[in-house]
Amino acid sequence: MKELQIRLTEGRGRPQVEYALRYPATEGGNTPFDRYWQRQIYMLRRQVGQERGHFSTRYTSEWQLTRQDVRFCSGFLEVYRKIGHSHWSMWRIAGTFGPQNSSPITLNALLGMNWKRPLQPLILQRLESVSQGETPFFFDWKQRAVSALSGQRYYLTGEGLCLWFPQELLAPKNAGLPTVLLPYDSLDILRRLC
Repeated sequence: MKELQIRLTEGRGRPQVEYALRYPATEGGNTPFDRYWQRQIYMLRRQVGQERGHFSTRYTSEWQLTRQDVRFCSGFLEVYRKIGHSHWSMWRIAGTFGPQNSSPITLNALLGMNWKRPLQPLILQRLESVSQGETPFFFDWKQRAVSALSGQRYYLTGEGLCLWFPQELLAPKNAGLPTVLLPYDSLDILRRLC
């Protein structure tokens, strides 16, 4: 994949709504990778345009490249929405591309349709250590985590596969997006991603 650049689009929606969205683009700007991220930014701008309320609202996004080599280009947008001075929310939009892919690769395509079964014990074990942090998880977080496993909420790094869970699904809002790293050498199913 070509060298990546960071682009910025900013503006206003309704009078008290503004956005500053950073996203990746390749030099030519017309690859499937570019079209995917442009579509994500377009959808975020539409969401900004539909925002209603009495308080000022600001949307921002930051791009994080997590892996780029001959096999994969992977990363995510961290998106923040801030209303007034105290209310905020965050989410991620991720994408992993191979050299021949016209859309992001799902975990089903990457690891096979049954990827959840071998990974589930390792995911729960890793989440157990995250749940011991500053913000305790909800009492039923294990059931929530298992039912919320998604082939879209992941990205690849040099060390392994990262899975995350939506804000307020496993823990209160201030826990952010609980994320676990599964090292490539921890399971045979992951070794093929090295």
